[in-house]
Amino acid sequence: MEPQPAQAGSRPTEFQIRRRVLHVYIGLGILSFLLTFIAIGLGIWNWYFAYSHYGPVVVWKWSTGPLWIGLILAFLGSVWFLAAYHTRKYRVIIHESGIVDNRWLQKCKLSWGDIEGIRTSSEKYGLPGIILGKRTIIWVVPNQGKKIRFPSALDRLDAFVDMIKSHIYQGLLERYRAALQQEQSLDFGPLKLTTQEIVLSRIKIPWEQVRGVSLERGRLIIRSGVDGSMETKISAKKILNVDLVVQLIQKMEYRS
Repeated sequence: MEPQPAQAGSRPTEFQIRRRVLHVYIGLGILSFLLTFIAIGLGIWNWYFAYSHYGPVVVWKWSTGPLWIGLILAFLGSVWFLAAYHTRKYRVIIHESGIVDNRWLQKCKLSWGDIEGIRTSSEKYGLPGIILGKRTIIWVVPNQGKKIRFPSALDRLDAFVDMIKSHIYQGLLERYRAALQQEQSLDFGPLKLTTQEIVLSRIKIPWEQVRGVSLERGRLIIRSGVDGSMETKISAKKILNVDLVVQLIQKMEYRS
């Protein structure tokens, strides 16, 4: 599907971390401090019991453990509340001229012309042997500097990705097509497009052998051969602007 250009004069759109994440951080912070009070209370009781029955010699031996646990829990509670504070303050704003990423101790501004592309991937998370769920990883790659990773816990994540694509894809697609028509090659990480062939690592597929291309289950699949029975697969997350790569291969009007 051709990317649709963003409408001029559109109002800025703000994206925040999902409220559920904020509530989890606050809940963990409260739980940590409740356990802190219990641990410190136990330490004080142990201190009193040891002092009353055995004297000051064993006081610290009986009370040090719970008191240290209380301090560690208090530290963890502070970390959770600090995370909740910055989660509540975090904003990503998309407007007509670019994107603003307001994160802790760092504010990043990018105009749409500064962005080379976007890469998304899905990964599983959980404990060893236990899958708790999946999350989407989003990277925005600028023309210069380090790529920027956006939180997978952003609210309306699909809309966020679609808005970025709507602003950058049309211009990038025109630039890619012009480059290929001028017989320049295009590099998309492990995949390269030239006017003669598609190059994927050590595999070269001449344009006249290409029979189709698709994105399936997180993989880019290029079908080639006389009847399209040969399939070359690569993980889509390795390819920058993989949606545009699919469009470029589907069109093929620039091949020599």
